Amino acid sequence: MNLNFKLYLVATSIGFNSLSVHAAPLCVDLFTKNTEKTVVGKLTDQVTKLKDIFKKNNDVISWEKYQPNEVSEKEITQLDLLKKFFTNPKNSAHTMSYPEALELLRDSDLPLYGQVLTEITQKLSKVPDLSLVNFKQALTEVLTSRHYTVDIIHERIKALSSIEKINWRKILGDLSVTEVHQMFYGNNALKPTETSLIGQYLALTQAQTKIMQFPAVHGKPELGPAKLVVTVSAESFDQFKSIVLSNNHFMTVVGHANVIHNGSFYSYGGTKSDIRATGIGTPFPLLLVKTTEAQRLTRYMELTTNPNYKDWYGNNPLKKPWYLENYCARGGYECCTHWLGNIPIGDKLVNEYSFPGKVDYGAGELPRSQPLKEYQIGPKNENLKNVWKVPGHQQLSNLIGQKEANDIGEMASPGYVIHTLMGPTKAAYVPVVFIMTADHKAPIPENPVLNFEMPH
Repeated sequence: MNLNFKLYLVATSIGFNSLSVHAAPLCVDLFTKNTEKTVVGKLTDQVTKLKDIFKKNNDVISWEKYQPNEVSEKEITQLDLLKKFFTNPKNSAHTMSYPEALELLRDSDLPLYGQVLTEITQKLSKVPDLSLVNFKQALTEVLTSRHYTVDIIHERIKALSSIEKINWRKILGDLSVTEVHQMFYGNNALKPTETSLIGQYLALTQAQTKIMQFPAVHGKPELGPAKLVVTVSAESFDQFKSIVLSNNHFMTVVGHANVIHNGSFYSYGGTKSDIRATGIGTPFPLLLVKTTEAQRLTRYMELTTNPNYKDWYGNNPLKKPWYLENYCARGGYECCTHWLGNIPIGDKLVNEYSFPGKVDYGAGELPRSQPLKEYQIGPKNENLKNVWKVPGHQQLSNLIGQKEANDIGEMASPGYVIHTLMGPTKAAYVPVVFIMTADHKAPIPENPVLNFEMPH
């Protein structure tokens, strides 16, 4: 018999038994529309509650299938503890099933959630009581160490005690694009809240802000969308770095195709270093990305420091996927910057990639594209299997609405990349631009002098 139908019968019995005490006075209007809606609503609630009970029971039972001899030594430590926690009847937390725990811990494509779960188990292993209170405390500490705001963490803790169905990836740090924006500035980018990352920086440093528009087209008067401009100076840079730049839900491009992401400075030449204050006039346009996109970006940027992929020249399949035999069309640029717009980052899966033809000096070639094809990958490039896929993750330039800029080769120019992020890109992707100044407490001029390479 169908489970939903069984639940319906049980709920029907519960529902009508609960009505029987009041049967006499309500018999006249029992079948009126309002009462029908009330009864149906009660039955629906009963079915939902019973489903939740069945799921929790099944999740608990699933841990009986856990066999330590079938998992790695590292996983045994984590799974033993998780089994004790999720099968303890004293814990009122939502239960995670054994298959779900194993899937999270083994997910090499989107590893964040398994990493957070692992860090939670490490903290719980040091406390005498595997209680819900300690689980919440461990979760709070882990997410705080990863630079999530108090408001975001509070929502996760609140969900653990709710009766609503929960998404474990969300609990373990997954943020939608809306939540990422809330974390950085609140509900209005032009007026950051005090608890947001930018709001915290402003409160701590008394930095200045100004609503500005930058040229939508280089060299022309047309302006792009309004964005919040915030000052940074050598004096306030440490606070800027620790509060804003240490988060991984953003990227920015500075100087000659150098990327700042996740608390590190990645040079176009494949080195990774600490972030240092830059020259006066340097803009930092913040491109905000949700958690899934941030994980792909982190993986890509870390691979740029791999000896196999650190150079932008030569047969580098990370930055030039056309060197993966038969995979995609061959791009027309092989330079220090061309790869930025092509980073496969989006959740949306696509069947082909588009790369610019060689358009320097008026050559005017059309974009090159063709359907993505499966390819053979050797041990040397095994770590690219989660980067270049079939179908593939949407290119960064497409994600932010700048496909045309990439197709005509503008994203192969460091100056154009920075111009594109500041000017024409919508505030839904780049809502804030930080600017290095001599004095972060001084008012922002009407037309501040910006220091970045000329787009060409």
